[in-house]
Order: sequence, then structure tokens, then C-alpha cells
Amino acid sequence: MTHASLCKKTYEIIRWFLRLKARETLAMGVAAGISLLFVAAGSLLGQSNPPPLTITTTSLPNGILELPYLTSQQGTVQVNVTGGVPPYFWFIGSDSNTSSVLPPGLQLNGSTGAITGTPTALGNTLFNVSVSDSSDSDSGFTYRDLQISVVPCTPTFSPSSASPLPPGDVNTSYPQVNFTESGCPGFTYTYTEQAVDPFNPNNLPPGLKLSTSGTLSENPAARELSAFCSRPPTKTKT
Repeated sequence: MTHASLCKKTYEIIRWFLRLKARETLAMGVAAGISLLFVAAGSLLGQSNPPPLTITTTSLPNGILELPYLTSQQGTVQVNVTGGVPPYFWFIGSDSNTSSVLPPGLQLNGSTGAITGTPTALGNTLFNVSVSDSSDSDSGFTYRDLQISVVPCTPTFSPSSASPLPPGDVNTSYPQVNFTESGCPGFTYTYTEQAVDPFNPNNLPPGLKLSTSGTLSENPAARELSAFCSRPPTKTKT
């Protein structure tokens, strides 16, 4: 075989190999395109039939008068929803109850469904919370009846009635006792004493005094068994 014929033969082999690789590449590209088409079709099919729009929140925590409305873990109160096509749009009321309102001082975030604010009035409030999604279907709207009860803040006092106070000696400084309260931040309390024994009108043993800030002290002047309660009759918001 001459040198020229050998070169021609080699060229034909190389050209045949390149054509084969081109066909393989084309086949792989077509297969990949078909796969992407199926994925896209499946995605569109899933969007055309989303799960039903459902408000999953069934109850809300009580509000505390004049304190920020939060969960028991001090987090934001949230009305939750599943299904539908996000984003969602929240509002108070429904087609059958357009006069529905939240307790005074509270607001609903129209984008997130969060309820925030500070309650300003006591009472139970029933209302409708509604949500719609971004679809144009009739199933893209739902609502739920909910309730928020606003109650007064009830502090915890220490020492409590279950903790006996130390005994005192006549004409000897009484071990100072400081009554404190917790659980209602932002409030200041004024203390007074009140007799609980109907046969003894004395609020405190003679010589002892309770300050308006809750400090029991001074010197007992006589031996006497007294029963009284320390209570904060008034409170002010600071």
C-alpha cells in the first residue's frame, strides 16, 4: 500500500469515528431534552392541582391587658396555613361577616398572618380570619372562626400565703421582710395590709409597719398573734 492510499484510509477512519461520536452526542442531547420536558410538565401539573388551602390554627392564646400580645414562649402569635399557591393574603372578616374585628389594640399582618399589638380592653372577641392565595381558582380562599380572650395580668407574690413569716420579739427589731411581685412587667404596685381575723381588728401586730413598697419592719411593741394579708390594691403602668 502506497503512502498516499494509507493516508486516505486513515482519513476515512477518522471521519467515520467523528460521525459516530456526533450521533451519540445528538442522541444524548435529545434524551436530556425529553427528560427536562417531563420534569417541567410534572412541575406544571403539580402547580395546577395544589393541596387545598387550609388554615391549620385552631386556637389562639389569651391576651394580657396592656402587655404585648405574645405566645407563652414570648414569640409572635401566628395564624398558619397550608396548601394553595403562595404568596398568601390575610384579612379579618369573611363574606358572611364583614364586621368582624380583632380585640382593640391588635392587628393582623396581611402578608404573614401574624397577630401583634397590645390589648387595651378586657373581654372575649370572636372573629373570622380569612386567607386567599395567588391562584384564580374558587378553592384559593378559606376562613376560620377564632377567639382571643383578653384578661388582666395576675402577678405572683413572694413570700406567698403558704410561707409563714418569722416570729418577732417585743422591743426587738423585726427581721425585715420584703414583699415582691413578678409576672407583670411594666407595672408598679402599692402595698397595704388588711386584717383577716374578724375578732381582731388590728391589721398588724403593734409596732410593725408595712411600707407602700412592700417592706415589713420596725419593732413589735406587744405579744400578739396576728393574721393579715398584704395586698397591692392599686397598680400603675410605668
